[in-house]
Amino acid sequence: DVRPGELALMLLAAIHDGVPATDAVFAAAMLRLVRANPPETYDLALRLLVMEAFPAYPDRETQAKRDVKELLTHRTNAGTFDYRGNAGGWDLSNTQYAALGLRAAKAMGIRIERSVWTKMAKEVGDQQDSYGGFTYRKRNERGMVSYASMTAAGIAVLAICRQALGQEDRQGSTLTKQISRGWQWFGRNATVVGSAAEHWSY
Repeated sequence: DVRPGELALMLLAAIHDGVPATDAVFAAAMLRLVRANPPETYDLALRLLVMEAFPAYPDRETQAKRDVKELLTHRTNAGTFDYRGNAGGWDLSNTQYAALGLRAAKAMGIRIERSVWTKMAKEVGDQQDSYGGFTYRKRNERGMVSYASMTAAGIAVLAICRQALGQEDRQGSTLTKQISRGWQWFGRNATVVGSAAEHWSY
């Protein structure tokens, strides 16, 4: 059985590939996504991305507000995200998807408190290592080392927060410096991109 997030990913691909809304398979998949009860951060965020990409999504504003409200219950006190509500810990993968979902909601006109972006940016930025990379969880946790996919996630979260906070033109801002340091990590580790030997390469 396909979970809501996987269904949303397929619909996103179809939307971007120009599949018409009248296509029978597309319409059935969209109806199924509308009726779904997304349980986790990935699912909620991906459904929000579909809503942004597909303006004809049924009752879009109401469902987007509802999904944002639920998504924000998956947030920790630090402002980062876990799989579900009442989170004790968090990881950068869930946080990246939450940031993408909240960015989509903001693009649809849904109000997101400024503190959501500032707290997320602060916690994620604090986890950047001395080389500019990011790990799956907190960098000081045992066994946590920086790798490419999580460094890309860290850059993405910081860039989304910078955009949401209206700091894109502030070249000297902390976020801009952190994003730049993340790209420098890739510059020093160029061979890991596309390498099947890299941790979680796909």
